[in-house]
Amino acid sequence: MKNYLVIGEKWVRAIVFSDEIGAELYIAKNCAGIEYQRYSEAEFNETYADADMREMEYGVNDYMARRLIVICYDRPGNRLSDC
Repeated sequence: MKNYLVIGEKWVRAIVFSDEIGAELYIAKNCAGIEYQRYSEAEFNETYADADMREMEYGVNDYMARRLIVICYDRPGNRLSDC
């Protein structure tokens, strides 16, 4: 299930949805013309295993999003977001 959505250039973040349907609804409404990548939980954890991240919980929302993860630095230490 690819329910992790990574978006952004200056502020790289992942939105974790309860299921793929929520991710698809969010993409259809909010990602026109925006580059994004979808991951399963295992793919995301492998790709960002050594990344510096900040996690926040979402409240009730229309897209069944559970968490917002701001990715501060990637594995090689490149700054991706101000955290």
